[in-house]
Amino acid sequence: MGIKDLWPTLKPLLTVASLDDFEGGRVALDVSIVVHSTVHALAPSRMNTNLITNHGRLVEASKTSADRLAFSLASSSSFVDLVVKSVTNKIFEMVQRKVELLVVLDGATPPIKYTTTRRRTGDRDRAKERLREETAKLSRSATPVEPAGDEAAPPAFVDPDAPEEPAADLAATTKSIWQSTAKLGASSEEFTLIFRRLLSAFRDARIPFVVSPYEADAQLAFLANTVIGGRPAIDLVVSSDSDVVPCAVPLVLKALDHSGAGDLYRRGSLTSSWSAAFDLGGFTEGMVACMCVLMGCDYLPNPAQVGPKTARRLVKESFEPYFEDPRTADPPLEVRKGGYEKSFLNALVMFRHPVVYDFQERCSVIAASSDPELECYAAYRDMVEDEDVVQGIAGEMLPDKLAEGIAEGWIDPKGMQIKAEDGTHAAPPEFAEALKEWEEDGGRGEWEKARGARKAAQEALEKELEEYQEKAREEQANEDERRNEATRRVAEDAKKREEKREEKLVRKAEKKEKKKKKKKKGGAEAAIRERFVKLYSEHAPAKVKIVDKIMRKYAANLEEAIAAAEAKYGVVAEEEEEKENSEAGVSQETLLSNGGVFDTQAKRVAQVAHCQQKAAQKRKGGAGGAGEGGGGGGKKVRSQAEEDENDSQSTNLDDSSLPAGWTTRGPSGTRNSRVEFGEGGETPSVDGMSDEEGAEEGPGGGGAGGGGGAEMMPAAGAESSEEESSQEPVKKYAGFC
Repeated sequence: MGIKDLWPTLKPLLTVASLDDFEGGRVALDVSIVVHSTVHALAPSRMNTNLITNHGRLVEASKTSADRLAFSLASSSSFVDLVVKSVTNKIFEMVQRKVELLVVLDGATPPIKYTTTRRRTGDRDRAKERLREETAKLSRSATPVEPAGDEAAPPAFVDPDAPEEPAADLAATTKSIWQSTAKLGASSEEFTLIFRRLLSAFRDARIPFVVSPYEADAQLAFLANTVIGGRPAIDLVVSSDSDVVPCAVPLVLKALDHSGAGDLYRRGSLTSSWSAAFDLGGFTEGMVACMCVLMGCDYLPNPAQVGPKTARRLVKESFEPYFEDPRTADPPLEVRKGGYEKSFLNALVMFRHPVVYDFQERCSVIAASSDPELECYAAYRDMVEDEDVVQGIAGEMLPDKLAEGIAEGWIDPKGMQIKAEDGTHAAPPEFAEALKEWEEDGGRGEWEKARGARKAAQEALEKELEEYQEKAREEQANEDERRNEATRRVAEDAKKREEKREEKLVRKAEKKEKKKKKKKKGGAEAAIRERFVKLYSEHAPAKVKIVDKIMRKYAANLEEAIAAAEAKYGVVAEEEEEKENSEAGVSQETLLSNGGVFDTQAKRVAQVAHCQQKAAQKRKGGAGGAGEGGGGGGKKVRSQAEEDENDSQSTNLDDSSLPAGWTTRGPSGTRNSRVEFGEGGETPSVDGMSDEEGAEEGPGGGGAGGGGGAEMMPAAGAESSEEESSQEPVKKYAGFC
């Protein structure tokens, strides 16, 4: 797995380079990475193509267990051959680049990695079981093909109770099998066979190689930092494993393609200011290792989900006080995280003090790293100074001859046995003798016992770490819940404040509207009060002093009250008068054309005076004598001729008898209007009212000098029965001007 998200984070730091740039140099290749990548790339080729077609699934369903086993073995053998051929071709291409190539392989699993290996084995077993189930499911979906002609029907290989798989499900299942096969890769037996075949190919081609006691990246870092003959033992490391960064490899070429080009990583550039967002300026190799452990690695998962930037910040904040004053600062490496502390320190020891093979001394050693900023922490210092503790983490150092046999590929580092002969190359006898002597001295028993104890210690540590991780997850969940609750409260408070603000705005608007209405109502009330005062001042001065009382009494209906008062005293508003004129058929323009400016108050005064004068004349004419028709009492019915004559007399009055500005003639000289009036100063109205509506109480006129009423009232002194005079109502007098 390497360091989580490390290569993507360092991508801006990488430069393009080629193996041709290192012509004549010493190049070490981590072949284990090449083998694993090749296995997963070629694994889909292992998929049984019979499962793709219906006919092929019928064939698979008809196979016996022995047939399937034979097919599996043949498939495994051909797959191993394919992987070995692909890897050797890549290595031969590198050799042709004119570089001194050294191939480095992984050895045994270090104790700190036991739990990781067990977890990966469990994942592989589950993937294998899932692949088996999907393959069986796809095989059951086969349907027998109907025979053609006289051919015998094939046997039924399909379970009749099994549900039929839709075409879409078949395609999805086939794709899932392909993905599972690619993820599964190879079994541990197949990996052993692949590496055995590769070692034989290296010996045949005389390609130098070394098998690391444990981790290949640790061996590569040791070689790259070892000086032999005045120059580094290795000039360049070719590997895509990001563990080479915390192991402090100086120069790495990753993602190598067929043309020999790849991405070049330089350790010296890592601690320069190459990125403002991920500045590692001032970081030591020990600090880089701490950062990588925090990010998550094969030796310690990331329980707190710490990313690259957070890890960099934590390490920088921890170590800055130490570099400012190492004598007074607290140990920067102090973790104090329960079970996580032990696992963290173990991972750090594995990166900084691994067990490797020393070519010069021809033995296994513990790589020495000088990290004073780490060793100021007593717990870490005590661990690295105790070889037994280091071996319990990074792996046991075996006797020199056995370590040499492992490095040369003759002894299996996992089982501590001589590797089986491949028919061409046999192990030298000296290694078999050394292994036998070691077993006789009880070395194997002690080795197996120590191995078991280390596994148990790692399992206990893993259990403790799991408890810590569970506790950390709970704390994180509680922290997230508290944060969410705080966020929710903040949101609720903000919502409440917003609601209060809106309520305040609504109340303010309502208050403003109410104030506006009150102001408007107060203005209307003041106007109505002024109208009351004016009305009573003109018509009933005694009531002026009770205007306020009237206002309070009729506060709910002031408009109706003032309208009723004005109606009572005969005051009509101008708009109402204009409306009445319109209903009567006379527009204000007509009045203006007949009399100039229409002054309402002056006109009313003129109308009243004129009507009173005419009424007096009419009363005098009716009382003096009835003429030809005045001698009789009661009613006198006149002829139509008399009616017409009376109308003619009443309509041909002289304009001199009218008030100034008034005329009985229109603009064309014709009679176009008449004025009706009554007694007692009643307001005359313009044309449109009936004679009966314009009648007035009082004595009537008769004869040639009387008015033109339709009915003549009895003259003064005329006889009339009391009954008739009491029953007959007095008609209003109507005249025409």
